[in-house]
Amino acid sequence: MRCNLIARILICAAVMAYAQTNWPPASCGCTEWHRQHVEEYAPCAANTLVKVSHLGGDGAINFMQFLNQLNKTDSTTYIIEASTQPYLLGCRMLTIGESAQRTCVMVKGETGRKEDVVLVGLDPATSPDYWKSSEYGGPSTCGVTNFLGLRNVEHFVIADLTIRNFPGKMIKIDGGPGYFGKDIIMHNIDLWDCGSQMIKVAAANGYVSSRDAVLECSFLHYSDALFEESTYETQGISIHAGVNWTIRYNHFLNMRQGNWGDSYNSDAILIWNDDSMFVYGNLIENCNMGARLGFSTSGGNYMRAYNNIVVATDTDPRFSYGVAFEVGPNVTHGGVFHNTIWNPAAAGSMSSCYNQIPVRNNLYFTGSINSGCSAADNVIIAGSSVFSSAGTNDFHVIQPHQAPFIPEVTVDIEGKPRHNPATAGAYEYPADNTEFLALLDNEAMDLAVYPNPFTAGTTIAISGPAAIRHAMVTIYDIYGHLVRNLPVTNSGPDGRMAWKTEGLSSGIYLITMAVHNKIMTKRAIVLR
Repeated sequence: MRCNLIARILICAAVMAYAQTNWPPASCGCTEWHRQHVEEYAPCAANTLVKVSHLGGDGAINFMQFLNQLNKTDSTTYIIEASTQPYLLGCRMLTIGESAQRTCVMVKGETGRKEDVVLVGLDPATSPDYWKSSEYGGPSTCGVTNFLGLRNVEHFVIADLTIRNFPGKMIKIDGGPGYFGKDIIMHNIDLWDCGSQMIKVAAANGYVSSRDAVLECSFLHYSDALFEESTYETQGISIHAGVNWTIRYNHFLNMRQGNWGDSYNSDAILIWNDDSMFVYGNLIENCNMGARLGFSTSGGNYMRAYNNIVVATDTDPRFSYGVAFEVGPNVTHGGVFHNTIWNPAAAGSMSSCYNQIPVRNNLYFTGSINSGCSAADNVIIAGSSVFSSAGTNDFHVIQPHQAPFIPEVTVDIEGKPRHNPATAGAYEYPADNTEFLALLDNEAMDLAVYPNPFTAGTTIAISGPAAIRHAMVTIYDIYGHLVRNLPVTNSGPDGRMAWKTEGLSSGIYLITMAVHNKIMTKRAIVLR
């Protein structure tokens, strides 16, 4: 009975955390993405379904069996039964794809409500310090660990559940010689109080860590902040050496240290030497730092942050706030567009960058944009009276309002409708043709082919701004003869299309795509 009560407290607290901000907004694409990435995930449509419950029975395996076999199966979808009792993890560390590649592994909660399946290290009511990792100077007995590690994995999905009170890292994705994670989906998960980075993505020096990954529609948060004993900082997500990542419509809350450490080094989103990074539609609330793209001199390129909301409203003197968006010195393609920064604490910068990265059409309260940015059409607002309800993070402009130079518009930078109650970003300027061409000139576009080499067929993956959808992929043989045209409008919702090679001989083929003044070419090898 006592365990049931504690579980209900945990679940109710998770629900209450959403009550004020109602994030993500119903108008975003999370419902459709859930269908695509969880309910009808096409790459793994033939998976075997395995039910998981606390004790097993009635056609289900027990939770311990699930933990023991997660790294031993391919093409399996584990559905964890909804329960008022949390599933206890202890110090368990799981690594998938350590000795051999694992393909099509899915882990999801039963109901689609992440609060219905809660995985906890130890009960936070009886072990409140358990999540304070010894790696960072805390008292946890677990040592240096992470709950879920992904290595040589292709098509992995985790969705519709909560992980709470776990020391170390909650999800860790690693790349190395000859392997890296491909097509990783993290959808509608709640990561709550961990003693390190909540999601860590890294690789051995010179290798790719991951490719084609998504974190979407999720909640990453601390009850208060990283623990006082900490000798380091925390991040909601930290990505090294990744390619083609999308971070969209997540809520990051309380990623911060107090005055016991470097209070400017805890980030909601920290992106290092990565390529093709898309950060949009996120609510970043009371974090020391918002999103840092191409951090420091680490490298990386093709990064964009748009339609996000950054809020700094906590006046607690323990915490300070740095930069809402920072773009590193090696980033030459990308930009910061149509974001709202609400910072009544009047600390830190709105944007900091190098290389004259475009910073356009952002709406912000206090702060500054440094001279390293190519800033245009950004608006400083007078105060909360401009908005419908800044206190609940609804940043629709009131009509009439006290800033008549800000017209309300109804669509975002991608031309999608902006619905009530709240949605992300500063849409107070509609995107015009000049800005859209600037996006194409400075934005991340990627053309990938995998597997490569191949025999019967392969997948062509396309990422980039909306205008790519009007492009054409053209395939030539090595002698320059046209083999096939593939309209991008025929690609799937995730930008992928199949190329079947019936009738073609072995050899080298060139796959090209031209958009505006950019031409991308990939070499493909057909083996017979």
